[in-house]
Amino acid sequence: MNPVTQTTMIDFLAWLRNRHDIRSLRELPEKEFMKLADAYNASRGIRDAMRSGKWSSTHYMLSHSASDAEAMENISRYGTDD
Repeated sequence: MNPVTQTTMIDFLAWLRNRHDIRSLRELPEKEFMKLADAYNASRGIRDAMRSGKWSSTHYMLSHSASDAEAMENISRYGTDD
């Protein structure tokens, strides 16, 4: 697993709050999550195929965590900017 960093995730959540009415990322299908992540990256001028894998790992952590707090803890622990 190589998710995005916690800082990136917090920025992503703020971006989502201002643009979309999403109630739970943990229950969002991966395809929809990836569309949002791609839109977020595009809004920041990022076009990097490696980032797609990081967002896929992030979705996995979100969807396989028992709670949002556990997901953020795992993202904080394992997230990298590499």
